[in-house]
Amino acid sequence: SQRFFEADLELQEVLRERAALREMPCDARQNDVVTINVGGRLFTVKRETLHVCPDTFLAELFSGRWESRLQKDADGNPFLDIDPDIF
Repeated sequence: SQRFFEADLELQEVLRERAALREMPCDARQNDVVTINVGGRLFTVKRETLHVCPDTFLAELFSGRWESRLQKDADGNPFLDIDPDIF
């Protein structure tokens, strides 16, 4: 039906935009050390640790393309408002 056709067109456009964003150059390196404030607890890890499971939300967040848009704490660390015990 028409609704499925329109939804498919919208999906294709989103997929094209996502692919274009992945092609954007970024200065992030896998051996960068990143400090993240997770629910008030600081975690310091290599970026590659956040990419252990590729194509996940966490890996995408810390791909280097989105970090400038993440909410930051008072010290400039990316802030994730989730329970640090389950992080």
